[in-house]
Amino acid sequence: MPVLLVRHADAVSRNGWRKTDQLRPLTHKGRQQGQGLVELFGPYPVERIWSSPSLRCLQTVLPLATARGITVAQTDDLAEGASRRATAFVRSMAGHDVVLVSHGDVIPDVLGVFASHDGLDLGPEPRCQKGSAWVLEPSAERGRFRSATYFQPLRM
Repeated sequence: MPVLLVRHADAVSRNGWRKTDQLRPLTHKGRQQGQGLVELFGPYPVERIWSSPSLRCLQTVLPLATARGITVAQTDDLAEGASRRATAFVRSMAGHDVVLVSHGDVIPDVLGVFASHDGLDLGPEPRCQKGSAWVLEPSAERGRFRSATYFQPLRM
């Protein structure tokens, strides 16, 4: 029962966005990347989908949620700047069939903790491109992961 950890897909640039950052939407490319998750996660069972409350995160997993008939739950534990809470939240999901979508500042921090505390091998350079995903396989020890596989975002 792996945890599928997703960085939100390509979003409208912060520089040109005048409204609150939490409402910043995906670009056309980002919507296509989100649609690509449906195929990428096809072989994986998914019981729940959790997302940061940011619109770009919600939009990233909406196609997957629609395809699976699952409602996306929101949690501030996956929000920007919530690395410590996110680490605990991701650990609590070990052993559950879940998709978690978060941000580029959070995911590397979470993975870094798992690498240093659990000995998780992330390869030579952990990656976290927009629209990418990590498949985290749980270990026999509760709340820990034994392996991680990186999937690049869908190329346009």
